[in-house]
Amino acid sequence: MATVRVPGGAVPQAGAGQRGPTSADIAAALHRGGAHFAARRFKEAEEMARLVLRFEPQQPDALHLLGLVVMAGGKAAEAERLMLQALKKSGPHVVLLVNLGNAARAQKKVEKALKYYDQAEALNPNHEDIYIERGILLTTNLRYAEAAATFDQAIALNPTNVAAYSGAAHVASELGQFRKSITYCEAGLAQSSEPVIEMMAMIAVSTERLSELDAAIEAAEKVLALVPDHVACLRVLTKAQRRQNKGNKDVLVALKRRLEAVDAVAVSSEDASVVYSELAHICDELGEYEAAYGYFQKLNGSRSKVIAEIQLNETGYRRYVETLNAGMTPALLQKVKANSAALAQDGAGPAPVFIIGFPRSGTTLLDQIMDAHKDVQVIEERPMINVLRRAIEALPGGFDKALQNMRAPQVKRLRDMYRRELEKNGADFSKRIIIDKMPLNIVHVAIIAAVFPDAKIILALRHPADSCLSCFMQDFVLNSAMMNFTSMASTVRLYDLVMGLWQRYEAHLDLKVQRVRYENLVADLRAEVSPVLDFLGLDWDEAVSDPAAHAMARGTIRTPSYAQVTQPIYKSATDRWRRYAPFIAEELPVLDKHVAYFGYAD
Repeated sequence: MATVRVPGGAVPQAGAGQRGPTSADIAAALHRGGAHFAARRFKEAEEMARLVLRFEPQQPDALHLLGLVVMAGGKAAEAERLMLQALKKSGPHVVLLVNLGNAARAQKKVEKALKYYDQAEALNPNHEDIYIERGILLTTNLRYAEAAATFDQAIALNPTNVAAYSGAAHVASELGQFRKSITYCEAGLAQSSEPVIEMMAMIAVSTERLSELDAAIEAAEKVLALVPDHVACLRVLTKAQRRQNKGNKDVLVALKRRLEAVDAVAVSSEDASVVYSELAHICDELGEYEAAYGYFQKLNGSRSKVIAEIQLNETGYRRYVETLNAGMTPALLQKVKANSAALAQDGAGPAPVFIIGFPRSGTTLLDQIMDAHKDVQVIEERPMINVLRRAIEALPGGFDKALQNMRAPQVKRLRDMYRRELEKNGADFSKRIIIDKMPLNIVHVAIIAAVFPDAKIILALRHPADSCLSCFMQDFVLNSAMMNFTSMASTVRLYDLVMGLWQRYEAHLDLKVQRVRYENLVADLRAEVSPVLDFLGLDWDEAVSDPAAHAMARGTIRTPSYAQVTQPIYKSATDRWRRYAPFIAEELPVLDKHVAYFGYAD
């Protein structure tokens, strides 16, 4: 959001034969331009700014205003240039510095934007826009803990600032702190004289995430009464009712009809994804598998449009895994193994534990089971190993060379770095075991082996076809990895790359691994979990028998599997791929070698 504060007065009147505008005329023109900008009449705002600059080419407020106009038009670099020119003429000014930060943010210049915001704060630490804009920057760059603190600063400065509560609520939701998100929303709504649909919708979404289904339905209906086509709340309503009415055909048919009434062509690609996702899952529950698969295809078609609209790199993650496959040769891995053998934990504390696996292989269920144990804490899906990866890439010789030639001082620095990341993510070091659960850390096992040779790995497994189909069926938040799941072909291709890489790691590294098979877990939890606890040196804790109760009490599940793990364990997802076999037959042969390797052959 941009901030414009300019003086006011009358409109300049300078014509042929007249003298140029007075200072009062200039002030009036700027006032008019600022009003046009605030009303999003950008063409008129630009005309006023350029009119002033025609008479005073270095007038700082006019340069500032023109910068805001061109930034609204998507030309952030040009906006920054104009604003810097204004800053040079005006000297330090808090509003100008905040908008410079916004221009840098629009160019994805994170550190530069932070520098501008810091300069603004040094000028006036009580200017609340600084904290709102910095919070937006930090949120956009997934620096949620810092963003949360920043929005709290804005709230402390002005407890009536609705935007600060909205930002804080969004960050809390991203952190999985859904109860806290609701609290922020309710506080923000109390400060507003008008309904704030965004916050009302966030309450609906958060209560459904907390599995408080009656409250979620009530909150969603409040929004839909004001905005009947609010797709996110329609999803909350239908999903909550689906969860309350498992197997109730009449309810499912009614929900299906309501969703089919939405013109998915007329709404945004993102909203269309929501509609198609819900329709697909309803058809799946009704046993209408051909219709369900068709809707899953439409869901992923809409997701592909979103990827194109926001210009995400659809192939970046797959290329990264391909690079790892090329670089992690048996010879390199043997050197990593030999080198790491000499690097015991040497007093660095207990060896870390990792839950890994291909997405949708039961890792979230396993997460809830393990976290329920009194001596265990699971850190959910934080990219902590990526921090180590970047640090290794920066070492002399680059990633491949450094990985196989780690020295004790380097390893100690990396271990300390990892511990700091654990601390940032709320690790409770009074627990005997802290588990880092990040499924796709499976591609980073060589890093784990090089830095933590004594690490214990829990590998979550599920039938390869079920794992791939479930990824294709899931409406993931889009990122570089999840973008690979917009077709069955690309999903299977990524599975082949990832699990082929794992098999090489397992063959050439000295790993301490305990496999957990999803199908066994849902059939006999105790029989499958007891060996895991033995592997970790833990006694049986009856709390692990009820992961649904733990998930409900925990209330911080960030993964898409939250609805599944907050209900009693069920077996209906086992062998789902067989019901969809006619539609995915072309992709299945690629998985045959993995089916055999992991022991799923009939």
